[in-house]
Amino acid sequence: MRNPCQSRPNRRSSRLKDYDYRSSGVYFVTICAMEKRPLFGLVREGQVQLSELGLLADNCWKQIETVRSEIALDAYIVMPNHIHGILHVSSEITAPRATSAARELTAGSLGAIIGQFKAIVTKRSQFLQPPPMRPIWQRNYYDHIIRSAAALEKIRQYIVRNLARWEDDELYIN
Repeated sequence: MRNPCQSRPNRRSSRLKDYDYRSSGVYFVTICAMEKRPLFGLVREGQVQLSELGLLADNCWKQIETVRSEIALDAYIVMPNHIHGILHVSSEITAPRATSAARELTAGSLGAIIGQFKAIVTKRSQFLQPPPMRPIWQRNYYDHIIRSAAALEKIRQYIVRNLARWEDDELYIN
């Protein structure tokens, strides 16, 4: 499996060229901390002990479905240097389709939802003592469109088992 948080010098988009990311669907996302720094906590004795920033990120993730009626959250986990989560988008935005270069930033798109999540965590983090180093987030995020019930269950299990496999994870940093 490709490292979803690997830096890429050419910054090519990993989004599907002709897919409208405002569409109803189920999406698996991975959002990484800058340079894979363990900003969100540590794993000790098989449990994630979230830092203040990790607790903030966890709380902001949970608020996505409260603030956005078209979103339902599924399995997710905040790990020391990344977040895995499944989002169910239940309605389409009726705004005109954006060009491919701007599609991710269209209101209601997956890119806009993730961008807003990252922005609110960053903004609220300035009130933590001490505030975390900036930037918090690596640019972009990894996404996968979940197209079947079997794939959804497999990804749920991947998220649930992520903690148990932490030391073997490609994002693991000691």
